[in-house]
Amino acid sequence: TVPPAGSTGLLAPAAAAAGPRFRPGSRVWCCPPGCEGGGPVEGTVGMVLSPAGGPGGQAVYKVALRDRLEELADSQMAPAVPAGARVLYVASYGDSPVTGCVIAAKVDSWPCMYLLELDSGRTLDTDAAHISLAEAAASSQGQPAGGYPAVGGGYPPPAPPLVDPYERPAAAAAA
Repeated sequence: TVPPAGSTGLLAPAAAAAGPRFRPGSRVWCCPPGCEGGGPVEGTVGMVLSPAGGPGGQAVYKVALRDRLEELADSQMAPAVPAGARVLYVASYGDSPVTGCVIAAKVDSWPCMYLLELDSGRTLDTDAAHISLAEAAASSQGQPAGGYPAVGGGYPPPAPPLVDPYERPAAAAAA
């Protein structure tokens, strides 16, 4: 078996071979500096700072935690996914990804562990270094994510601006 890359902080996760595993808005469990030995902290990815500029060539992200912003490397993060979520599993660096779904996740200690059922029917347990969200991988390949049509990059259209129904237009107010 492959040693858990996510627990060392030095190796790029195997699932990161195809590019950044997370995109802005992704919910993650992470191990920022100072959390070693404790449980992971929940956060939200704000942006990809560098697709491959971190330790070992891994992606670096700006992540919003409950009380601060942190710059974290890919190996310090794990997907915050519910049971039934679709994921891509990569056994070791350079292998082709295999699709499957999460049966259960253990997120009370670092590294986070996942029980997966692959589409082949095989069940296995793995750490976060070997999985990425199937929708994040699809959106990084130019395919829509979240079920929206591929108009505007796969994201829903922006909401219309708010208008005060009691405010008179400037032209009517001048008359």
